Amino acid sequence: IARAGKLYELRRILAVEPERVNEVNEDGFSALMVAATKGDLPMVTELLSTKGIAVDLETGGTACHLAAGFGHDAIVRALAEHGADVNKQDNEGFTPLWWASHEGYESTVRCLLSLGAQPETPGARVDFQPEAAARSKGHAKLADYLRAVIDVGGFAAHEAASKADAERKAAAEAIAKAEAQKVSEDA
Repeated sequence: IARAGKLYELRRILAVEPERVNEVNEDGFSALMVAATKGDLPMVTELLSTKGIAVDLETGGTACHLAAGFGHDAIVRALAEHGADVNKQDNEGFTPLWWASHEGYESTVRCLLSLGAQPETPGARVDFQPEAAARSKGHAKLADYLRAVIDVGGFAAHEAASKADAERKAAAEAIAKAEAQKVSEDA
């Protein structure tokens, strides 16, 4: 079933043999993992609607690890909405957030954090943390973002602080503009 390259092929197989939904190929990948890797959202959506689908089927990593490692935000979100554990560690101890950070996918990192991914992996060595992965691969801006999220106590706190900073900046700009306009009117 993991070899079904087209949606109609997948539907044909599942209509006759739905119990094959979690079958893995010779490389240890399920159809969901293959579709997540390819970024095939229609295929992922079809598979997620199939009774008995194992969203966290692990053969080293999960479909969420693969989608994150390839920067497929919509698939990461769909998997999480169907119960995928965004903090699950693969057989090497890496989380989906680590993979997205390692590959430099800032939008996927933000997506994972918004879905409850922990910015730090409990029990992992410092050099195995998402921030370190991003920094070691030259993604300094992403590593700095992760550090900022950690320092303020998580994603929600960081987003609230960022919004407040933006509002303060907009207010200061509006005041400066009004003062400049008043000065030019007085002149």
